[in-house]
Amino acid sequence: MFELDPRSALWWWAGLQLCGLGSAWMARVNGGCRHERTAHLVFFFCLTVLGVATVMAMASGPRWCLSSGTTLSLMLLTATWDFSANKNVAW
Repeated sequence: MFELDPRSALWWWAGLQLCGLGSAWMARVNGGCRHERTAHLVFFFCLTVLGVATVMAMASGPRWCLSSGTTLSLMLLTATWDFSANKNVAW
């Protein structure tokens, strides 16, 4: 059976979280560019992988699940936040 020592698991987990946040940022920054489609595909792939990892982390304990859930939330906020300088919003 495949076993991973805790230190390697921590580095893989941290890398997965950083890739997720980076893909969310790139999906948002590349709006209107020629790389927008690729950035969105990478974002949705990372979102899916992190969603599956979050479900798997629920069996590992609150530390892993909490960090993964936080990253998912930050990814969604980053991808949907409006960073434009135009603050003319008619509510």
